[in-house]
Amino acid sequence: MPIGQFTWTVDTPTGVLKNHSLSAKLREESYPEAVFGRYVAVEPGFGMKKGESHNITRVGRLSEPTNARISETEKVPIEKLLPAIRTITVSEWGRGVEYTDLAQELSTFDPASQHQKALMEQITQVMDTAAAAEFKKATTKYTPVTASSGTFSTTGVAGATAGVNFSLVHAQQIRDYLRETLRARYYNSSKYIAIGSVKALRGIKNDPQFILWNQHLERGALLY
Repeated sequence: MPIGQFTWTVDTPTGVLKNHSLSAKLREESYPEAVFGRYVAVEPGFGMKKGESHNITRVGRLSEPTNARISETEKVPIEKLLPAIRTITVSEWGRGVEYTDLAQELSTFDPASQHQKALMEQITQVMDTAAAAEFKKATTKYTPVTASSGTFSTTGVAGATAGVNFSLVHAQQIRDYLRETLRARYYNSSKYIAIGSVKALRGIKNDPQFILWNQHLERGALLY
């Protein structure tokens, strides 16, 4: 027969007769990494049966006088330390996932454990996103404008449009501002903590000065 006279077709039906192998490993879709939640603390002294709101008291600092010296007969000046109160209202958050009893009885993989794990991952992500939203409400904003400078804003809105990616110089300027202007307390010992996007941190890691510092570290050591 000349070539091309016959056409072969597959007549095997679809389904388990043709393909009946099931992987023993259950694959799961990945969740974004939760990073903000680890820097959020549980409020002490609050819990169930405590009402619908919680009041937080914040005490400011006394301003430094120009001259604190007094004479022998002079009365000691009296200053006022006024506390500030912020009220947090409690709200209920929740989600559920449903599956049938038939799915529980017939499924190769246990749907109960799948759904429970998925819910826990969702809760972690929801709470981390909520924490991130509060971090972003900070009134002080810094914008990198040039490779060696940036601008600060205290209105809660960025004072300029970023002209370059974040670098080590900008991190140093923020650190100095926290210490000298805001007098912010360290997060841990003598350190401030920054949470940065992948691109912002890439700007730090690609900084020539940062690379130079890392050359003197042992393998596996971290730079703080």
